[in-house]
Amino acid sequence: MLILLDEEGPVSTALIATRIAASSSQAKQLALALQLRGLVTRHGRTGLTALTSEGRQEANELAIEVGQVLQERLRSLDVLTVVKAVIA
Repeated sequence: MLILLDEEGPVSTALIATRIAASSSQAKQLALALQLRGLVTRHGRTGLTALTSEGRQEANELAIEVGQVLQERLRSLDVLTVVKAVIA
């Protein structure tokens, strides 16, 4: 969710729910938990949620970690296998 907010800016609880394939209630609970940690702010009746500066830093660190994990996993793939899978 932090990476989503970093990419899209402030979004409503409904949009968060759609993007993370969760119910609105689950998205709200996640946003409230992140708010308690000081990573997001929430405003208005739609629960417009935005990153704080701490949240933006955390999102950037997570994006780097995800990128590193993906690189490691892709490195182990055989190029021919990948090409065959893409063509199929």
